[in-house]
Amino acid sequence: MDGIVTVANDATLNFGTGDFSICFWAKKTGTGVIPIISVDGILNIDFSSTRCRLNLSGTLGTAIIQPLCNPVSFTHIAFSYDSSGVCVPFVNGNAIGTGTDVSGVGSLDTNPYDWLIGFDYSGYFSGSLDDLRIYKGIALTQEQVSTIYNNGIGKKYDEADAGAGLAFNFDEGTGNPVSTGTATLTGTITGGVTWNSGGVPFDTPNNLGELPMNDCEAIEESWGF
Repeated sequence: MDGIVTVANDATLNFGTGDFSICFWAKKTGTGVIPIISVDGILNIDFSSTRCRLNLSGTLGTAIIQPLCNPVSFTHIAFSYDSSGVCVPFVNGNAIGTGTDVSGVGSLDTNPYDWLIGFDYSGYFSGSLDDLRIYKGIALTQEQVSTIYNNGIGKKYDEADAGAGLAFNFDEGTGNPVSTGTATLTGTITGGVTWNSGGVPFDTPNNLGELPMNDCEAIEESWGF
């Protein structure tokens, strides 16, 4: 089933030359390249084989950050971007390596492009996604990422998440998801995006099957693509 969640461009999502961080819980069910987030080629996150890739294309140059990660069960992934130096990836609360040099990327001007969740031109996301956090102007530290990870999946956004940020908790259970935090943005669902309850079996044309309790016992809701 093909599904997309579209979040209209907003100043909260336009990083420019500043720091930013993105983190989320994800579980994939497909193979090959599996897109997660796409912003018109300027910022893309996907799974490719045994890696999670953040692809950046700024006004001065490009960078790719690609930690080893094969999330066949729910896994927490974070990218902390310091515009003056490096972008550090985290998997399940732990920094992977010392980071990738991003000093030559320049400005990431996503205005006026929408954010597409679950789609890019390589195809559609296959799996489940929960607790998406976007922090403009903040490069999360190891301590902050560890706190978010240790809070667990299904944790509501609050200041303990690291201060001002944008959060999609995905706990509405029906309709379109709405963000909390520094801005109230609505993601418009088109196509086959399914709300999943923790521990409840579900079956869709994606052949997602049943979510085992050990993967999602703390989940209130997540998205299934």
